[in-house]
This record gives sequence, C-alpha cells and structure tokens, in this order.
Amino acid sequence: GCIISDSVAIPVTNSGTDEFYLDVSDRVGNHKISEKKNITIDVTPPDITHLQVMQGDEVLSTISHHAALSVDVAFDIVEENISSITADLSSFNSNPAIIPTLKSVVVPKSSCVYNATDVVYHCIIRNVALYINDADVSPTITVTDTFGNKKTVSENISFTIDHTIPKPTD
Repeated sequence: GCIISDSVAIPVTNSGTDEFYLDVSDRVGNHKISEKKNITIDVTPPDITHLQVMQGDEVLSTISHHAALSVDVAFDIVEENISSITADLSSFNSNPAIIPTLKSVVVPKSSCVYNATDVVYHCIIRNVALYINDADVSPTITVTDTFGNKKTVSENISFTIDHTIPKPTD
C-alpha cells in the first residue's frame, strides 16, 4: 500500500466537544471515511477570583505598624481541570532572607476544595509570614489547566495601619 502523511491546521477559537473524522478519496475514485472520534477543545484559561488575605475566618483589613502575623491567602479558581497553581507572595515580607522563599510558591491541589455544583476550587495558602513596612501587598496567583491555558492575576491589597498605642488597664 501507499502511505501519505499530511497535516492541516484548523483554527480553533471556541471551547467545546465535537466530532472528528477523516474523509479521503484517491485519484481513481476509492473513498473511505474513518471512524468518528470525539474531541474536546479548551481554549478558555482558568478564572481566578476572590483573592483575599485572611486571619482566621476574617478578611484582614487592619494591621499594626511593622506587624508580624501569620496569615492565609484565599482565592477561588473557576476551572475543572487544574494542572498547576503557583503564587508570588514576596510582597508579604520585607525580610530579604524570606522574600525568595515567597517568590514562587507551589500550591498543591490539596490546598483547594472543589465545589462541583459551581465548578469552583476554593483554595487557601496557609501560614504565610506577613511582615511589611507599608500598608500594601500584591499577591500574584498563576493557574494552568490541563490543556495548557494559563491565567495570572495580581491584586493590590491595602491594609489600614492602626497607630493606636495600647493603654494598660487596671
């Protein structure tokens, strides 16, 4: 037999599931249609929402000047098929020895809880050392799905600085 190979680029702009098959004919009139196969195409990157700094179950909004706290970073990912999650939390700490360890944090999928009804992963990075000289942090979350679609979200979060000096009580 004769084997000929060729490739055809098919522009893909929408996600979805469709049928794929080959319909071939030769110059002498032989004709064959291959078995139909389903193909899933995903060109939609994950969506990252609700990026927050938490202390316990509360959103952290006020810190004392030069506060040293252990905080959690919470966020949601709208995506069914997550391949990887990384975070840059280097803005959370002004200590030059700590900054590199917060630059590229690999977030295990076990840090997330999947809600199948809403198709959302609720993720928490626990016990991040927050020690900053100003009132702002800028966490960056990057998520890649199993189809290679990637999304990066960075959010500036401002805290109110509490300058009140505590007074002893009797």
